[in-house]
Amino acid sequence: MRYRLGMTSGSGIEDAGFLDRLQLIEAQPIEERASAYALLHDELREALDAADRAAGAADRASGATDRAAR
Repeated sequence: MRYRLGMTSGSGIEDAGFLDRLQLIEAQPIEERASAYALLHDELREALDAADRAAGAADRASGATDRAAR
């Protein structure tokens, strides 16, 4: 089974969806859990990387605005 990480509009992981997903993973046979956790890991890493990129872009944009105001 493939589950997608529940995301809100830029605010992060939806707690209820995340906990539901963990429960679904834990309910799977042990042989299937590793791949489900690996997928979850990859999706969490992607979400964190995207948040870092967005924060970096916002920082660069505010820096450009600050320099233009000088």
